[in-house]
Amino acid sequence: MARTSPNDLTVNSLSGTELFRAAREHFSKLSDSRDPSRIEIPIEDFFMSALAIFSLKIPSLLQFEEEMRKQRSFSNLKKLFYVSKVPSDTRMRKSSTSIKTMFFARCFARFSRERNGQRC
Repeated sequence: MARTSPNDLTVNSLSGTELFRAAREHFSKLSDSRDPSRIEIPIEDFFMSALAIFSLKIPSLLQFEEEMRKQRSFSNLKKLFYVSKVPSDTRMRKSSTSIKTMFFARCFARFSRERNGQRC
């Protein structure tokens, strides 16, 4: 299947897989203020993990982290949400506080418009 960018989304490509792939690409465009020599987890893994928590209706960051320690759960996370490494709940909290919510609003507003068949 051809890779979809957020700019190429169409009503026909709005499967969960394509939406998650497009979201990851959108998140990868975030500017990362962390020291590049100390980065262990890509910034997009933080936000794809958050999207997974929301999508899977997991009640807490800690429960998500514990669940992902199980190999089968992590394998599903990699396949569905394209997460290469799961951040700890502490790291997720620290990394997410510096991002403006408008960045996320643009991403999901685009998906919503595409879902409703409107041109962007």
